[in-house]
Amino acid sequence: MNVDTDDGRIGYLLGRLFAVIEHAQLRGGGGGEPACMRMMDIASKVPQRVFPDLLRLYYRCVCKLGESNEGAALRLESNLDEIFSSMEKQSGIPNTLSAEDQCLFFLGYRLQRLDLRKA
Repeated sequence: MNVDTDDGRIGYLLGRLFAVIEHAQLRGGGGGEPACMRMMDIASKVPQRVFPDLLRLYYRCVCKLGESNEGAALRLESNLDEIFSSMEKQSGIPNTLSAEDQCLFFLGYRLQRLDLRKA
């Protein structure tokens, strides 16, 4: 299974975004449980509440990762740009996700994680 970069549904895109943030933290943020994993439940239900903090975390981690592995940092930035480009058609990050969008969140998350592990 592969990430569908043409799928513009907000739940799917937010799941993909969450996976990119998680990967940046795992690769550039040190050990321990990723902070974003503690926020997954809220991110999948009321994303507007946590994504601003998650994106700040992402930028700290990707900068740190870039110091030791510029190629990996650039790949994450490329993924983020592609997701944000698809999100441009949306009206921002929604306050809540429907049950269907929550399912899409987890689908996008899992597929993006698999894609990131391939590199």
